[in-house]
Amino acid sequence: MRSILLVILLTIFLIPDSSAQIMNRAMKQYNLEDIKPEDIPSAATLRFMGVPEEQIEKAMEFKEGRKTIGELERDFDMINEDTSEIEVIEVPAPVIPDVVDNVDENSIFGKDYFKNTNIKIYQQSDFTKAPANYIIGPEDILSISVWGYSEYDGEFKVDSDGYIKPKDIGRIYLKGIPFERAQSLIASKFSNYLDLRNSQIAITLIYSRTITVNIVGEVENPGSYSIAAINTAFNALIAAGGINDLGSVRNIFIKRDGKTIKTLDVYEFLFNPDSREDYFLQNNDYIFVPKSAKIVRIRGEVSRPMAYELKKTEHLKALIKYAGGFKPTAITTSLHLQRYMNNQLIILDIAYDSLMKMNSNFELLGGDTIFVSKIPDILSNFVEIEGAVKRSGKFEFYEGMKVSDLLSKAEGLLEKSYTDRAYLMRVKPDLSNIYIPVKLDEVLMGSNPAADLKLQQFDKLRVFSKNEFSELYTVSIDGAVRKPGLFLYGDNMTLKDLLYFSGGLKPEAANNRIEISRIINYDESVKRGVPSMTVIEIIEIGKDLSIDFESERITLLPFDKVYVRETPDFKMQRSITITGEVKYPGLYSLKSADERMTGLIKRAGGFTKEAFVDGMKLFRSQNKTGFVFVDYEMAIKKTDSKYNYILEDGDEIMIPRLNELVKIRGHVNYPGMDTIYQINTPYLGGRRANFYINSYGAGFEREAKKARTYVQLPSGYVRNTKNFGLFKVFPKVEAGSTIVVQDKRVKKKKEKRAKEPKDPAQVNAIVASVSTSFTTLLTLYLVLRDLNR
Repeated sequence: MRSILLVILLTIFLIPDSSAQIMNRAMKQYNLEDIKPEDIPSAATLRFMGVPEEQIEKAMEFKEGRKTIGELERDFDMINEDTSEIEVIEVPAPVIPDVVDNVDENSIFGKDYFKNTNIKIYQQSDFTKAPANYIIGPEDILSISVWGYSEYDGEFKVDSDGYIKPKDIGRIYLKGIPFERAQSLIASKFSNYLDLRNSQIAITLIYSRTITVNIVGEVENPGSYSIAAINTAFNALIAAGGINDLGSVRNIFIKRDGKTIKTLDVYEFLFNPDSREDYFLQNNDYIFVPKSAKIVRIRGEVSRPMAYELKKTEHLKALIKYAGGFKPTAITTSLHLQRYMNNQLIILDIAYDSLMKMNSNFELLGGDTIFVSKIPDILSNFVEIEGAVKRSGKFEFYEGMKVSDLLSKAEGLLEKSYTDRAYLMRVKPDLSNIYIPVKLDEVLMGSNPAADLKLQQFDKLRVFSKNEFSELYTVSIDGAVRKPGLFLYGDNMTLKDLLYFSGGLKPEAANNRIEISRIINYDESVKRGVPSMTVIEIIEIGKDLSIDFESERITLLPFDKVYVRETPDFKMQRSITITGEVKYPGLYSLKSADERMTGLIKRAGGFTKEAFVDGMKLFRSQNKTGFVFVDYEMAIKKTDSKYNYILEDGDEIMIPRLNELVKIRGHVNYPGMDTIYQINTPYLGGRRANFYINSYGAGFEREAKKARTYVQLPSGYVRNTKNFGLFKVFPKVEAGSTIVVQDKRVKKKKEKRAKEPKDPAQVNAIVASVSTSFTTLLTLYLVLRDLNR
């Protein structure tokens, strides 16, 4: 590859990374003809980036106007660089196709954007230009280059006060202003000291500061993330795994200092290329994704039949727009609406075309489903011919058309055609069918003009073949062959012939268990089959279809059935996947039918130092089992225990990285808990749930039901609070656990009972109750003492 153009492309971005992979990616994305001299920084900046002197000299020739791109291309043969091993890395921009095939009709449009694996979070080593609306902040680094009559090169970091201070220029305050405005401001300041009328200036961002963003609400992985400030709010959501099934894509709130400063709409971002819906964040900003409110589905003949989230003011027109419009096959005169109303499901018809003529809309409600029907594939101006003709099918009908005209369109009859009689099937006005005989030989010879019938629309001419009046015999083969099924029987057909027709044996075939079942014998004297007792023969054959001389002479008879049995012990490989913190993650084939979880982890090299074993999960897809609780500590103690599961085909074992955080959710007094959804605290060994709630969650809310507080361990197990009358023992917390505080249940009113006089039996019951209470208190004391050890 031509190295000087790589240098020029590299300098467009001014990112301090000159690896071959990144240069090649630039070659893929940008046109060399668009490069201008002002895009090239100074020689000092190129040296700072580690560019070789020979390439710097070539770049300066272009920058100073001494050579053009074409002249530099003629110099490329002098630079011998082998870039044949450069890896191509492409990051395509997301697109919205006009028509989408195989879409998931139950998914909500817009959420897949955040799960697109081609869209990545920008890192400092990535190629990216700062957009005009990027907000400058402390720690950003800018490069300023001036060339022409005046020369100037420098790199400046925005300090904590928001200034850069170029030598001889003075302070320039940039904090909090868009990059486009910062460029104008810097150029204005420099024009007071340098002759910019006869020079050119280039101002680029070469380093973006790192910020912390808090992502909460209905996202896959809520929490705090450290990202480069060049990332927008939508990039940050990708870092959090995207929006979950409950989250809104139309109302995404950016909160700063407790106030909502921006509301983002994914649809506006995707459908309006001129919109500035994406937004740059500042340190400690919150992205809050609430639940979606109005979900409407559309099915049938539209480009994207999916579910869509609509705003309160959006209705049928907006839904059709978001769905990509109607397909050409759509019936738009009447759409069908299914709606839940008054505790029942109803259907309504919408006269869509009439609404559009009146420039009206139709109000939609959450849960509505619109159905767009398809125009039936029914032709209305045809006649048809089928059977023993050269071209069967439907042909255009015209007034005065006759049988001979239809035969001509079908290019005539086949040699095996039966010409004594054909049938014309006609549909009568009452929709019943009538069959009209036709003498084809008279039609073809023209000997009887009356035989050449006039046709009507939808007529079908059926021409028979002589073979249809002669009996055809078949044989069949089933079992472990590549193409089982029925095959036409021929005289002297052998078993070996049939095996060839069926594609041969499969690997699992048992070559010593081929059975032939026969229910008739063919009598040569009368040339017909006569009933016979069922005969079964068992034949041995090699995998290469080799057969001994005597067996090869076994001929088949009409209607014979051949069965190729399977080897009982043959089974295909069963595979499972292990991911996460093991030394050798990936796909593994089970060695035996009873291989267990611990054995597989050992084959995978064991756990890494960062493995969070308590958070291990097993997902089983067979029979839609789903996630299975894992207690690896119990599994490793005894390898044949019930905790050490026998693995099944398709199982997936996931070992996460070490997690030293504890999450708290629910009814605690922490400020803004209803907005941030949860708080994350450090793990302190041996502590119980109430300690974390009181220490980090500011205690229980008034609505909290303390007795229903539970801890969900990383493995999925749930520990409940134990209640002993006046005493509660909260569950212990492990690293990576989630503490959930639930609200109070609605108490039922106790019915007042009339007081009745006590009899001696009641007195005895009261004494027994007091004795039982004392015993209960003593037992409670012993339990509490054991729990606190």
